[in-house]
Amino acid sequence: MLNFLYLDNDYDFSKYNDLETTFTPSNPSDCWSFEWLLKSVNISYKYTTTYSSKSFIKFNLMFPTEYSDLYRLPEEIWSKIKDNNDIFLLLYQATEATPFYFWKYRWNKLKDFLLEKDIPPEKVYYICGDLDAANNHKKYNDDYWSKINVLGIDIFEIMHLFRHLKISGNNYDQIISEHQKAVKNKNFLNFNKRMRPNKQALIYYIHKHKLLDNNLVSNLWHESNILSKEDFDYWYNYDQSEYKLVKKVVPKKLLLPLDDPNNDQHSDKDLYLKTKYSLVSETYTGNKIKFITEKTYKPILMGHPFLLHGTSGTLEYLRSLGYETFPELFNENYDEQTDTKQQLRIVIENLKRDIDIDKHILEKCKHNQDLFLKQPTKNIIKDKLIKFLY
Repeated sequence: MLNFLYLDNDYDFSKYNDLETTFTPSNPSDCWSFEWLLKSVNISYKYTTTYSSKSFIKFNLMFPTEYSDLYRLPEEIWSKIKDNNDIFLLLYQATEATPFYFWKYRWNKLKDFLLEKDIPPEKVYYICGDLDAANNHKKYNDDYWSKINVLGIDIFEIMHLFRHLKISGNNYDQIISEHQKAVKNKNFLNFNKRMRPNKQALIYYIHKHKLLDNNLVSNLWHESNILSKEDFDYWYNYDQSEYKLVKKVVPKKLLLPLDDPNNDQHSDKDLYLKTKYSLVSETYTGNKIKFITEKTYKPILMGHPFLLHGTSGTLEYLRSLGYETFPELFNENYDEQTDTKQQLRIVIENLKRDIDIDKHILEKCKHNQDLFLKQPTKNIIKDKLIKFLY
């Protein structure tokens, strides 16, 4: 059983949020909390005000902040970690892949704070959503963060089923047989809510290659800034495109009539039935991290073949879980690319293909859906957590 140590029974550190939202609530019903994950994979834990064995003072962290709320915490927390060999600091952020090598300025503010409190790196445990986090923490050499205990896990297979059932129910039932009968008058389905730079570049090339008319694409533009010319040219501009055209087309909103723009966990069945496959716009591209979200698992549950604009090695990882990918439909060489320009180029070329969804493809989709419902990552995550924390 895991021991979470607190100074008193009022254990929820979210009460200390003041200048920013540093901590999320310790709520087993909230899938952003570590308690929810432990409950999902059947690992027991308890809150305690005393300790007799290995214990953790645990923070459910939000997206990297300035960490100013740490200064509001009781000083006794830090003295307990510093002065007791069996008490450790646990930072939980598996819903994000934003470790120090992505957000150096903010994480270095956290480092300065921990050094100020005399917390050595060996006393820090960190769980995040970058599957390569342990290697990356060592690779991106840092005098503190490279020495902490790190675990990267994929929680979004579990999380997506949990949220989908709450919001969309069992609308995936019988969808494979419905795909067999459906009239597919559009090629691909592509959702874009938060317009990160990689999504902006994807939308630009979709416009440029006139791929809007025969496909279903959303662009819920609400950003104040478009990616800079320097970033576009450095990361995404694989064909010497003019930046003024990027600025012209990217901020144009594209709404899908059946989609719920206020709920990115909703999956409308009709959108999938009208389209042949999903173009997944993941949170990140490139090879600095390996991060997979509900965006990848949505088409798997809804019986769709998929083409991914995501991080390198994602297809390889999915295949390691037992999922089928679709090399008979797409050039999947994009998964092996480490250069974001080459990734994007191959994805766009794939979008021009005229594909057919036959019985063999639907059988693979059924296999993927059945496997997803078995939740293969549950036991993997449980084993990893036990080895990491006990």
